[in-house]
Amino acid sequence: MLDFANTHDFEKGDTSRHIFDRSAGLLKIYNPSSRQTTASVHHLVLKAVSDGESALQWEQDSLLLIWQPPTVAPGDSSLVGPAGYWDVEHAHEWLVDTFAGWANDWAKQTQAPETRTGWLRRTRGHPPAEPFELHIDSHAILPRRDFHSPRTVSELIEFCTHLQGHFYLDKSGVPVKRETTTNVLQLVLRFLSLGGEGERRYIAGKLTLRSDMLDGAIPGLIADTSKRFDLVAWLDNALRCLIQLLRNAERLTQSDIDFAVDLLMPAANRVREDLLCQAFSLRASS
Repeated sequence: MLDFANTHDFEKGDTSRHIFDRSAGLLKIYNPSSRQTTASVHHLVLKAVSDGESALQWEQDSLLLIWQPPTVAPGDSSLVGPAGYWDVEHAHEWLVDTFAGWANDWAKQTQAPETRTGWLRRTRGHPPAEPFELHIDSHAILPRRDFHSPRTVSELIEFCTHLQGHFYLDKSGVPVKRETTTNVLQLVLRFLSLGGEGERRYIAGKLTLRSDMLDGAIPGLIADTSKRFDLVAWLDNALRCLIQLLRNAERLTQSDIDFAVDLLMPAANRVREDLLCQAFSLRASS
């Protein structure tokens, strides 16, 4: 894995696989957007351990890959996401679905007897080694979600549209919990890279921010305790922004969809609560 990563250092090429930051013992995915923003300099930093100790790549056949959160200010999660530092689910899915295939394809192309070096070398006079293959056995325990949770981009858009329509029509004046709105704003920030200039202007208008500073302004907006995020109008606008971004997504990883569902749960729970209250009110009045 490290041989592949170091061969595909971000300074050695401009293909979709030249995304690594060379390292002797860590797998580092470089984040080029960090040059212009306050995002983490890496998308991901992984270390391998065996029996509780750090291990080099040639020492063990079986290693545990350890994900750690980025080093940020306490309580600041705005840097975590596909455009910043990858969360554990996104990193897990990328390793299993993308990186393992890259490493295996590359190893098969480079393990001819004349070109093998180090841990891929055949010893003269011995039987040929088995072809290298990277096996990643997942030990992840991911949360179980509601059976009706969205599983595709179109289902997620439909889910968000249902929520947005409910809050647009809500004239009760009952406040929402602050996290209900800030969670949606976190998703807007997470999926901001899906939007073009038009979407950014739309979002800036809805959130009263500058379109050329959204990456840094949205975290500031979320942290602003003076904003009345308990008002349904803020939640309505935040959902509209999220829907506008999701319409540009041809597909999303399952970890992205699951993360969105988790953050939308407070809004969904509020909708269920409102519908129950309305049902009981109608029954009582009749």
